[in-house]
Amino acid sequence: MKKLPLLTGFILFLIPISSIFASDIDTLYARYMVTVFYNPTQETVKSALSLMNPDGSFSDLDYKAKTDISLHLSRLRILAGAFQSETSEYYQDTIIQNQYTNALQFWITTDHRPSNWWFRHVGYPKALGISVFLMNKELKAQNPDLFQQSIDYLLWAYNKNDHMEGANGADKIFAALPAAILTENDTLLKRFQQQIKDLIVVQTVGEGIEPDWMFSQHSFGGRQLYANYQQEYLNSILSYLDLCKGTIYSVSTTELNVLDNHIINGMQWYVYKKRQDPAQTGRRPNATLNPRYSNNLSLMIAQDSPQQEQLIQIQERIFILQDKEMQLLGNRLFWRFDYMIHRREGYYVSSRLTSTRTIGMESGNGDGLDNYYTSAGLNFIFRTGNECDVPYFKVMNPRQWPGTTAEQGDRKLPSVEWGKNSRNNNPYAGGVSNQEYGTIGFKYDKKSLKATKSWFYFNNEFVALGCGISQRFGRDSVITTLNQVIQKTPVYYSENQTIKKIDIGSGTTKVSNPEWILQDSIGYINLIPDKVLSIQSNLQGNTPLFSLGIEHGKNPKNETYAYIVYPNCSEDTIQKYLENNPIEVISNTKEVQAIHHKTLNITQIHFYKAGTLQFTDSTMLTVDHPCAVMLMEKDSIVEISVGNPLCESDNPEFITLRFNKYLTGNNIEWDGKTSTIKMELPQGEFAGQSVEIRSKK
Repeated sequence: MKKLPLLTGFILFLIPISSIFASDIDTLYARYMVTVFYNPTQETVKSALSLMNPDGSFSDLDYKAKTDISLHLSRLRILAGAFQSETSEYYQDTIIQNQYTNALQFWITTDHRPSNWWFRHVGYPKALGISVFLMNKELKAQNPDLFQQSIDYLLWAYNKNDHMEGANGADKIFAALPAAILTENDTLLKRFQQQIKDLIVVQTVGEGIEPDWMFSQHSFGGRQLYANYQQEYLNSILSYLDLCKGTIYSVSTTELNVLDNHIINGMQWYVYKKRQDPAQTGRRPNATLNPRYSNNLSLMIAQDSPQQEQLIQIQERIFILQDKEMQLLGNRLFWRFDYMIHRREGYYVSSRLTSTRTIGMESGNGDGLDNYYTSAGLNFIFRTGNECDVPYFKVMNPRQWPGTTAEQGDRKLPSVEWGKNSRNNNPYAGGVSNQEYGTIGFKYDKKSLKATKSWFYFNNEFVALGCGISQRFGRDSVITTLNQVIQKTPVYYSENQTIKKIDIGSGTTKVSNPEWILQDSIGYINLIPDKVLSIQSNLQGNTPLFSLGIEHGKNPKNETYAYIVYPNCSEDTIQKYLENNPIEVISNTKEVQAIHHKTLNITQIHFYKAGTLQFTDSTMLTVDHPCAVMLMEKDSIVEISVGNPLCESDNPEFITLRFNKYLTGNNIEWDGKTSTIKMELPQGEFAGQSVEIRSKK
């Protein structure tokens, strides 16, 4: 019995290595064939045949056009599927086979090149590979030259070795995969394996998964948050892993752990009630959840990865149960993107800012033409989840993105083609989070409009502050938009303690110093007297649209605002809330913005430069570097959290805080008058991440 393992090992050693390779390639072949097998309807086959010319082209397609004509490739799949499906009346029909061959030869010879590089590099080879795989045996046996030409076509873009980052890199590898399988090219498959591994990493330069677990793509002018490309990336990566699972071409638990963390710590956070945060979606802003999200999650679960149980819980929470016990609650700062998500029972909020390091949503290929102000500080608020459903992004006012301070008017907006003009000209953008509460703010500086803006997130409410709102040479008035959503209810507001109603479709109502405004159970509380708020209730076609803004006038000088957003409230509860308002504005200046929540005993602060803040209880806090600070006091414990919103733009090794009161704890020195706390900051790609220290008073 003791010799059996040695004997078994000896026998395995005698098996030719090429046989192992062949077995695994056979596995890839069988699995890929299952994914591409297709039995088209008789009608679709007849339709394709009716449009085919003798030379293999289709009469309804313009092959000289510089636009996408991948319909040709879809019809190739129809013909191949009909020929190979035993239940099809065209099964093994030589006419169909000849028509397919003609159409394939025409496509290869024509080598259509649209003006958008993506089609020839990704879209076309991915689509062509399906039909070539289905017809590979017939091509090899009867037309080997055309088979080789097809293989060359599939590998052409991959062999150019460009656009190999992020989603594009994953796509190009997966598009070339059929060629490697059909030619049993072990060397190429091993190269694919290594390149896939290289794509499943936390990267700091280029495109892909970032250290805060969100995803960047098209980051030509700065890091660009991009969930749509994230799903494309995951689809190609996970489709590859699904095919290669258990073979010598699979990846290790190291790569699977990266993907687990990407989903758990990043991807799951931006989905609320089966919608996705529009701030994530790039040049095609959309709240509809990407259709690949569910499939990618299922593919990842099928990998039996180290954190599979958590992935299953995420799948159940998002798509199945959605009950209170499985809600995702908390606050997360994604420091690589100047982005914060705040989740509470019954509502979801995000703030996506920009800086000299990051950009807003791009435009390109005719999409996103109204995305210019997405770099001005987005603040999406969801309660029901359908606030931005179709056709919201077709009818919304692109100068009134939720949360932004922007010049109005009706002139054509500047272009943000591939991120151009989408950067903010100040490096301060970010905040601090302890995973439960947080604040984020930035210095907005773009096209002569400047503003200092911040958001402070608590349990039942969040607060927004703005100051230093100034513009020179503007043509129209400047408005800070609190929200713009599809309208579900009449608008109610309180002015001089009198409640008034605005019916849907009533147009624009301007109100001076209202106490609060309420629409669809979300309340907006004005904190600064003598402000004019514009309440818009307009019908855009058949779609009612609600927008609420604070007017700052034309070419404002040092204008300010302060308001509370209180989701899940009614006229009665908002009135009771105001009777015991827990929010205290400590400072709203270009140097310091700070809020104290009296009930929670939480203070959140943005120091836009080194300086001192005096609290209302005579406490003084001095910092030696711009930073965001959060203090949570409970009994004798003070939790101090610090973040550096300048991130890698200006990141010291330490930030020093000085309190004029006694505190004790690690790294705290008391000299009889001042407690000095030296906070070590994360470095490199973690610059901007929050750190925390516990002290006693």
